[in-house]
Amino acid sequence: MTAAEFWNWFYANRFKYLFLNDENMTEKDAALDELQQQLDAYHKGVYFLIGGNKENNQEIVFTADGDVAHFAAIEALVAEAPSMENWKAVAFKQPLNYDFEVEMHGIRMSPSRLCFMPLAHADDPTNLGLRIGIPGYEEERDKDFFAIAFLIIDNLLGERAAAKNIRYMECVAYPEAGEEDGFFELMSLPDFIRWKEEMDASGNHNY
Repeated sequence: MTAAEFWNWFYANRFKYLFLNDENMTEKDAALDELQQQLDAYHKGVYFLIGGNKENNQEIVFTADGDVAHFAAIEALVAEAPSMENWKAVAFKQPLNYDFEVEMHGIRMSPSRLCFMPLAHADDPTNLGLRIGIPGYEEERDKDFFAIAFLIIDNLLGERAAAKNIRYMECVAYPEAGEEDGFFELMSLPDFIRWKEEMDASGNHNY
């Protein structure tokens, strides 16, 4: 399926998704499954989110969950999007405000509770790694804590910026008093990245 064929299908079915919350759960799930099937026919690895606002306009956000291998397919799809009243097509998850929470694997976390330490790559200082300090971190559940930290950073920076700027990430226990040297509040990460880009452009890679 081409991008144009996907949009032809979506245009014909757009009202079903505009009033999705008016459907019962069975019909809603069936409609969402059908939309994902159409996306799979276009390009596997592309997913979607649908959300509205107080003007009853809807956004359909296309995401690859941070996998850059599928970014070009998303960009091509959104570039082909037709003009549709009450609808806006968006490439990639956009940054959220700081006052959000994420819950996964029984862990609830917000960016205000985390901190980070920037890690430089010895061979390529333009690559940025992050050491994330997490309250209550348990090494035996590292995969769970990593997943929630990754999702928080993805939401904090936006999908494209997170994939572009973060090359490596590891999780550790939140630093104790006296051990926090080199750590910063995670909410300052967007400002840090902007500063780092300016430093990289000037050839200064010290941070």
